[in-house]
Amino acid sequence: MQNKQTSKNSVFTMSKQPRLLAGLSSLLITSVLVGTLTLSGCSASGDAKILTVNGTPVNKSEYDKTYEQLSKAFYASGAPENQKNKIAPVLRDETLKRLILKTLIHNTAAKMNIKVTDADVQDYKQKNILKDKAMADKFKAFLEQNKTSESDFDDILKDIILVNKVIAVKAGSEIVVTDAEVKTAYERNKQQFNLPERVHAYHILIEAIIPKIKKDIRDKNPQITDTELNKQVAEVQKTAKEKAEKDYEDVKAHPDRFEAIAKLDSNDTASAKNGGDVGFMVKASTDPSFWTAIEKTPDGQLYAGVVASQFGYHVVKVVEHKKPEAQTFNDVKDNIKQQLTEIKRQGFIQKWLEQERATAKVKFEPAFEKDMKHQAEIEQKEAQQEAKTGAVAPGSAQ
Repeated sequence: MQNKQTSKNSVFTMSKQPRLLAGLSSLLITSVLVGTLTLSGCSASGDAKILTVNGTPVNKSEYDKTYEQLSKAFYASGAPENQKNKIAPVLRDETLKRLILKTLIHNTAAKMNIKVTDADVQDYKQKNILKDKAMADKFKAFLEQNKTSESDFDDILKDIILVNKVIAVKAGSEIVVTDAEVKTAYERNKQQFNLPERVHAYHILIEAIIPKIKKDIRDKNPQITDTELNKQVAEVQKTAKEKAEKDYEDVKAHPDRFEAIAKLDSNDTASAKNGGDVGFMVKASTDPSFWTAIEKTPDGQLYAGVVASQFGYHVVKVVEHKKPEAQTFNDVKDNIKQQLTEIKRQGFIQKWLEQERATAKVKFEPAFEKDMKHQAEIEQKEAQQEAKTGAVAPGSAQ
């Protein structure tokens, strides 16, 4: 369930720490800078070299691990399993791009004698991720939802910190934000800094995300017809709705049991650990059906019935409504400066990486190039055959 926390000290409608976790989720799956869960050290002895970047070797095991992580993330997002022949080339290209960028970043750090220790990683986590129980719970839920171990997370976080250290040295004054720039940004965007109407709510989510349901069913039976697929989806939705309705009746009869039932039944693991508390919601970032329900529910009351959304079925309780309010320059200046600094920083990173990539000497091993070409030819033939027959060919390997 997407939501945004609000406070008088925030420029935008999400507080710094929830935004951090959202950012970490994005980095874990799609980061262009590091984008993998592979270790940055050398591969196992005897591992075949597939390419070099400015003379630094990249081995097949690194490629395989990166490809696997990208593939899992892609298909977990709802990509059709029966179109692997069309998707595989995209994944291969993205895998190679990320490995090349990662190697360039590590080479630059080595030349600058910049290192990141395990202590640096733990210090960063304590200051930014684990500083209180609520954040620690959200982090644990994040790992569970992304099927990621904390050790793997620490590996990618180490690369993120490395990038930050490199940029801090290389960018220098190019990413400094002046007080005048902060004031100008506030005056030009004053309306954006006003806090909208907010509603503090709790919910119990019984998940029924249609794309996810369809993927699970197709994974078990790739040959299933659309008619049978839709029938099974409807059955899963019906079961989820009935469970939500039962929870609603339980909570309606025993209001004091809401938090206990949320911890037991809710599929929103982040809020379930806090008894279903999703914090303050704003209209712009909330499912329309969910917002309509909480907007009209009085403070301290349970919404009458089950709410259906794109995420499934919810039992909802409203704690408090807050009216829109304006924020002064002093309320938001620190966050404006932080946002402007990050914009400059991302612009510098993009420009720097483009320059590094443009001048990099990337040499592929002939055996690897031959293997990739052969794999592409197989996929192309299978895709053409599928188009002619309408049949689903077995998924190809990378």
